Amino acid sequence: SEPCDDYAFEAPAKRASGVGTHFKEATATNLAQLNARANLAKALQQCVETATKNYADAKELFSADEASSAYVTDQSVGADDREAGWAKELIKGAPVVKKTRYKTPNNQWEIHVCVEYQESVAEMAAEITKVFNEKLTQEQKARIDFNEQKFLQEMKEAMGDYKGATMQ
Repeated sequence: SEPCDDYAFEAPAKRASGVGTHFKEATATNLAQLNARANLAKALQQCVETATKNYADAKELFSADEASSAYVTDQSVGADDREAGWAKELIKGAPVVKKTRYKTPNNQWEIHVCVEYQESVAEMAAEITKVFNEKLTQEQKARIDFNEQKFLQEMKEAMGDYKGATMQ
């Protein structure tokens, strides 16, 4: 198995691996770093989606229309784009903490890297909560009765559950 993948798997809430292949080593390295950061952003986005869903479910949001008793779902419109954007912003400076390189049979470089968010999972959850709260409009905050502490707890739980990550 690949050492960078193994290292990323040890702390999946803060690390991710990526691979890049190119004839130029620097280009392969850049591709691997982009891939790893995209994977880390995707993992964070999944944690936020889980926390958001759990928060909404716990609040049992129903429509004011008693005839339909439909769940209110409009507060999540655009959530995927919003989450993806700040997740990428949060981890864009995540440094490479492990790198392996191989020469392929066709003389290309195959570079594997592992990037890591440098703060603890709890600090990451707090930062995500802060950014998420700042991005909500006043109308959205009023509509969903945003509770920062509850959302923070949901984020910590989602990140802690993500592939068995531990809270540190």
